[in-house]
Amino acid sequence: MKKRLSSIIVPIYKLIPIFVFADAIYWIFQDSRNLIKPGFIFLLLFGGVWYLITFRWKRVYLEGDTLYVSNYLKTIKVHLNEIADVEASSLWGWQPQTITVSLNTESRFGNQIIYVPRGLGLHAKPFADELRSLLTSKSN
Repeated sequence: MKKRLSSIIVPIYKLIPIFVFADAIYWIFQDSRNLIKPGFIFLLLFGGVWYLITFRWKRVYLEGDTLYVSNYLKTIKVHLNEIADVEASSLWGWQPQTITVSLNTESRFGNQIIYVPRGLGLHAKPFADELRSLLTSKSN
């Protein structure tokens, strides 16, 4: 049975830029003469920065000795033996905390898998410790 490691809120985070861009495009076509340029520029910058922040976040499930990692379009399998390190981000910052899984070899998503843990990413360290302890128990 698959165990979800990533937060269910990530798809909403990833959809925010789409809604922001759609709103900006609507206002361009609705009334471009009265378009408030600073507000429009802010919307475009906000959507772009938000997309860059959330682009690297993946959906992660654990089943047995395998992590299933998805970017919502493609899914890969990563065996626990391929994981080199697990790190949690610090409490500082304005985005949800993340967990970074470093891999020994290059995968379709690169050398690192980054995801927001369950619980809206408020407490990443316990989830990283749990995954780390699972890795040590499987290697013994």
